[in-house]
Amino acid sequence: EMIRSYLAGTSIDHKEDDDEPWLVSCHGDSWVNNMLFRYDDPADKTCPTEMIFVDLQLYREGCPTTDLAYMFYTSTTYETRKEHLGSLLKLYHDHFLNYCNVLGVKPLKNFTMQSLLARFNRAKIFGFIAATMILPIILSSDCNKDLDTLESKDNGGDDADLSQLLKSLTANTGTNPVLAQRFAEIISEMVESNVF
Repeated sequence: EMIRSYLAGTSIDHKEDDDEPWLVSCHGDSWVNNMLFRYDDPADKTCPTEMIFVDLQLYREGCPTTDLAYMFYTSTTYETRKEHLGSLLKLYHDHFLNYCNVLGVKPLKNFTMQSLLARFNRAKIFGFIAATMILPIILSSDCNKDLDTLESKDNGGDDADLSQLLKSLTANTGTNPVLAQRFAEIISEMVESNVF
């Protein structure tokens, strides 16, 4: 019921941001495997100098916080979010305003750091939903082998192969300690944030 009310936009009092939606171009599938990074020093993978998105099939108009929540809950660890989430959202906020200025467009109405944090907190449920779908696949030990097998077949869109792939990728979900830990941490964060 909570997820249904969130998706309907009725779950939380929106008075702090005047109910006006923030609509921007969103990627729609913003997890780490859809990002390409460039490094000035190929030996040092800790400091990318550029990043571009690939795989734009789910590109859409929407609130930027849904892409942010999707990315943070599918592609980062609890430790990363705990230590850096605030500063990364501040970086996003500042760069967004800077690009609006460079492009000569007005920023989103009420695009303050406080509003961004409030809207991001509302979007966390979206991050949770994305994580429940994506993490069992990307944390599967057989993921690369199974995806390579599927790609090597010219299945012509055979749904049976895709169905079998999804079953094999999620078969050991209950016995995957890394996945169990990630889910426990995300659920704990959702409870701490009063998402549920």
